[in-house]
Amino acid sequence: MTASTAARANTATAWSPSVRKHRSPATHQGRTAAHDFLVPLSGLDLESPDATPLGPNEHVVARLIGPKDAPACAVLGGISASRVVADANGEKGWWRSQVGPGRAMDTAINQVLSFEWFAPEASSTSITPGDQARVLERALDVAGIERLDRLVGASYGAMVGLQFACLAPERLDHLTAISGAHRPHPLATAWRAIQRRIVTLASDGGDPRTGVELARALAMTTYRSPDEFAERFDGPADDSGERLRFPVEEYLDARGRDFAERFSAQRFQTLSESIDLQDARPEEGTVPAVFAGVCQDLLVPPAQMEELARRWAGPARLILFDSVFGHDAFLKADDAIAAVLGDLRGACHD
Repeated sequence: MTASTAARANTATAWSPSVRKHRSPATHQGRTAAHDFLVPLSGLDLESPDATPLGPNEHVVARLIGPKDAPACAVLGGISASRVVADANGEKGWWRSQVGPGRAMDTAINQVLSFEWFAPEASSTSITPGDQARVLERALDVAGIERLDRLVGASYGAMVGLQFACLAPERLDHLTAISGAHRPHPLATAWRAIQRRIVTLASDGGDPRTGVELARALAMTTYRSPDEFAERFDGPADDSGERLRFPVEEYLDARGRDFAERFSAQRFQTLSESIDLQDARPEEGTVPAVFAGVCQDLLVPPAQMEELARRWAGPARLILFDSVFGHDAFLKADDAIAAVLGDLRGACHD
C-alpha cells in the first residue's frame, strides 16, 4: 500500500418538532450489548418540495452499542448497510473488522450509534443525504446524545456525514469521510441511472426482484478495480450448460440474489437516487475532518476527494491509498481503513 497525506490548518414516543427532547443515554443503553430503539420521524422536514408530510407512523430503527456513559460516535455505511455495524445480539456486523471490542472503534469504551436508512416503501418521495442527516439528528435527540465525538461515514454514509457536519456542527467534534464526496461524479451517476432503469423496466414487466438482481450485478462491476476482477475471474467459459457461462457470472448472480433478498425495488430506487441528489457545500464545513479516498475507486475518483479536502472550510486532512478493492476498500482493506480511523481506544478523538 502506498499513501499520501495532505494537511492544512485552515422505545418511540410522540414527537414535537418544536421541542428538542434530550434523554439520558441510560434510557436506551444500560449495558454494553446492542440496544435498538425507534426514531419517530413525524414532522421531519424533507428537502423535496413535493414530499408527502411524514405521519405519526413513520420511523426508523436505530442501534446503540457500548457503555452508556462513554463518548458517542456514529457509524454510517453504504446504501446496503444497516444499523448492525458490530457483532451483537447474535447478528454479524457489516463492519465488524473496525467496530467492536478492541477494534479501531472500540465498543468496550465508546458508544456507537447507527440507524437504518430512511426510504419509505409507500411513497416515491425523493430522499436526499441531507434528509438522512436530519434523521441522524433526530436519533441523537431520542437517545439523549448532545454531541458526537466523531462521525465516521463511508460511501453513502460519508455523504450523509458531510451534510450533518454542515447542518449541525455544534453537535460534532470530528468527521471522517471515506470514499464519499460533496457531489456525485457524472459517470457514477450514469451507471446508477442505468441500474434504476433496469429496475423500472423489470417492475413494469411484473418482475421487480429480477430487476433488483440485475441492477446489483451491474453495480458490483463498479465497486472493485479492473485488477481485482482480472485476478479473480480470468478464465475460460463453462460450456456444460445451455449457454456459455463465464467465471465472473457466478459472482455477479450470487451478489444480485443476496441483495434482492434484503432490498425491495422501491428501497433500491430511493437510495440509489439519493446518492445522485448529493449536493453539499464544503465551504460550509467547519468541523475538523479527515477525508480518505482510494486511488482505484471508479465511483469516487481521488480527484473528487482532493477537491473536497481543498474546499473544506475547517481543518482537513486528506489520505489517499491504493487498493485493488476500489470503492469497496472500506469493507475489505482492513489495515488501511484501521489506519485511517486511527487509534480510538479511550475516546473517538484523533
